[in-house]
Amino acid sequence: MNIQLLKKTYFNIVMTYMIAGLPIPAIAEDSVLISDLATIESLARQGNAIAQYNLGVMYAAGSDVEQDNVKAFEWLNKSASQGLAEAQYNIGVMYDQGIAVPQSHEKAFTYYSHSAKQGYSRAQYNLGNLYSKGEGVVQNDISALEHWQQAAEQNNKLAQFNLGIAYADAKGVPKDNITAFKWYKKSAEQGVAGAQFNLGVLYQQGQGVSKNNVKAAEWFEKAAKQGMAEAQFNLGFMYYKGEGVKLDYSKAAHWFESYNQLGYQDVQNELAKIYILSDGVYGDRVGGLAGLKRICDTGIQKYCDMYTEWSQKTD
Repeated sequence: MNIQLLKKTYFNIVMTYMIAGLPIPAIAEDSVLISDLATIESLARQGNAIAQYNLGVMYAAGSDVEQDNVKAFEWLNKSASQGLAEAQYNIGVMYDQGIAVPQSHEKAFTYYSHSAKQGYSRAQYNLGNLYSKGEGVVQNDISALEHWQQAAEQNNKLAQFNLGIAYADAKGVPKDNITAFKWYKKSAEQGVAGAQFNLGVLYQQGQGVSKNNVKAAEWFEKAAKQGMAEAQFNLGFMYYKGEGVKLDYSKAAHWFESYNQLGYQDVQNELAKIYILSDGVYGDRVGGLAGLKRICDTGIQKYCDMYTEWSQKTD
């Protein structure tokens, strides 16, 4: 029997969903991950590291067995003790997040280190995070950078994003917007919203790349569509001012409203202006003023001042 019918990467997906509190995704029927549970269990009890890992995955996912994080840890730990990098990484995650065991960043650091030394990019990335935050190890920006670099070179999109931040903010390296742009772009192209937003900022400000509002708007839109509030606000403002895009109060209002729905009250100022200044887009100057008045009534003086100013302008 092929003991590797269960793809090793599946557990990483499972753990991501578990940590986020999301339902674990169903296993596709055509992947034929498990064909003989009894054989898997038998081999695992005989000490086969891959079988132990697979059995741990099954318990974590609740696939063909009752979901049980304690048993998942038990079998993954047996596999990790035999040096399987994926198992070491996932035991690190369980300690890092306190899944089935008391949370211990120190133990997470140990397991991530073992896995990272074998070149496992996710462990390298997480190890960099521990160094960056000083969790389980003395804080060290240079060591964080080294591990993110290792993971980024294996195309780990989150490590690429963190590298971009490090170069942009001079954390562990001299400030270098050109290199920051390089890593943001690699990460952004893999769909990381934060990288897409930061790439847009670099284009907008002309840092590390020639200023280009059109490209800034394009990247802001990609991040905005993923629900990133800052990108929604920036994109709305670009439509409001006609920078990089054709001036469009309707689209500006759309993105401002998306941002506002996330609880960012300051955007009401610009949104109210759009209602008031737009010519036929909403046809609701009164509604715009009413929005400012509602905020004024909460006791925020600056909005009361805006309400007074814009009331006079529309008289």
